[in-house]
Amino acid sequence: MEWQQLVYFKCVASTENMGEAAKILHISQPALSTAIKNLEKELEVPLFERKKNKIYLNKYGSAFLFRVDKVLSEIEAARKELRTMRETELNKVTVMCPITFMTPEFMNYLYEKIPNIVIENRHIDYSAAKDGLLDGTLDLCVLSPPVVGKKIETIPLELQRMVIITSATHRLASVDEISFAELSEEKFAAYAENTGPRADFEEKCRRRGFKPNIVFESNSIRDMINPVKAGRGILYSSVEALSMYSQEGLHIIRLKDEDATTVLGLSIRNDKPIRPLAETLKNTIIEFFKNKNNGGL
Repeated sequence: MEWQQLVYFKCVASTENMGEAAKILHISQPALSTAIKNLEKELEVPLFERKKNKIYLNKYGSAFLFRVDKVLSEIEAARKELRTMRETELNKVTVMCPITFMTPEFMNYLYEKIPNIVIENRHIDYSAAKDGLLDGTLDLCVLSPPVVGKKIETIPLELQRMVIITSATHRLASVDEISFAELSEEKFAAYAENTGPRADFEEKCRRRGFKPNIVFESNSIRDMINPVKAGRGILYSSVEALSMYSQEGLHIIRLKDEDATTVLGLSIRNDKPIRPLAETLKNTIIEFFKNKNNGGL
């Protein structure tokens, strides 16, 4: 039994006229008659009573139509579902970026420029970001520090101002500016291993001659703020990331010289053409930060 036979049967049942049904279905009347007879032969029961130019559903046909309606409805629903899935896939771009990147300002800008885009922000280890770009798992990354390497193009987006965060009762709460060299004896809350911020933080500590004493780690600043407020550690963070959370009970210390900034960059594979939608997203991100840095946003 074929799907087409069911469509033919339903059309004949609704018109009760073989000639009219044939016109609707754009086939010859003999071909339609043969299809219905073959269906009845396969089901081993007659489906219609035939009188002159009219045909009518019999009890078998009525029972069969009830089931056919359900089958065809399910098939149509499945087709719509698959079509929607395909459209979503075509409109989807897979990225890796911190939650603080997806600000309301950026999201509004993005959907004004690309209304139908679907963003999948995939959280993977920072160490796996390069492989994700190269194997196509990721379309692009926006990270600090950015992903760099062979076959990868990296575009700086902005310098982010970095600070040290302590509790308002910490012994450093009276300090307004500090360098990493002065923090060697401190306990830290930090991003989890294999993340960009963690790598940047450890590198700055290494250049100052010490390995940080990390007592709490997480991928969420919201989680790290709690031990900081409790006086159990201090935190190295960008002003942009901190701005999304309440600063009540916290003290912010400026960092000196080269410790004071880090680069937020967009990384994308450059050894072969990327999908048009990913290219459009890349250009939209660059445009957003250009306007932001020029005071246009």
